[in-house]
Amino acid sequence: MQWLDVLKTGYIHVAGTQYNVSHLLSSSFSIAIPASQAYAAVVVTIIVSYSSHCVAFGADPGEKIDFLQLGEDRLIYDHRGNARAFCFRRHRWSLNLPSTVHSLLCQPCHFTGYHNWLVLEGIDDQGGKVEYEIYFTLRRDATPGVLNMYIESAYVRDLGRAAAGRPKSRNGTMRFFVIAGKVLRGEAVRNPSHNKR
Repeated sequence: MQWLDVLKTGYIHVAGTQYNVSHLLSSSFSIAIPASQAYAAVVVTIIVSYSSHCVAFGADPGEKIDFLQLGEDRLIYDHRGNARAFCFRRHRWSLNLPSTVHSLLCQPCHFTGYHNWLVLEGIDDQGGKVEYEIYFTLRRDATPGVLNMYIESAYVRDLGRAAAGRPKSRNGTMRFFVIAGKVLRGEAVRNPSHNKR
């Protein structure tokens, strides 16, 4: 099933169980970007949309997912037409994703090698520390004072898997409201760690 169709339906059935995905429908929230020496304070509306990658995993490079073994009801085609498999763990973490996104104002964000940003959260159900990686892009909307935020992926990384795109150094952080202000003004957003070299 196509991801947009899953979203429109509001849920996916896997092995006789219904999993709600309506929390990943497009939504919006507003943030107040504080004044700086150069710019006045401004309130920005952010429209958020979510990729299927928030609830589904893809195949490792050079491999394919065996849906005959895994279950064909777990098949979701992402926005590029790639086959992905519904992931119970990603879905469980995604339930809190909208509230996490709405609380990003003062979160430190890390620039990745793919020119998007990730935020590292982390406490699991047992109180243990984990890294919940949220990859997103932020662009200006045609409407003044509005930004479009696309959550490209969100998951707790498996320790055995490669960390593609993840920053090797976390020295280069930038607060979300700083990123939002720069994007709103049409300024280039560059890896902040480059300024420390």
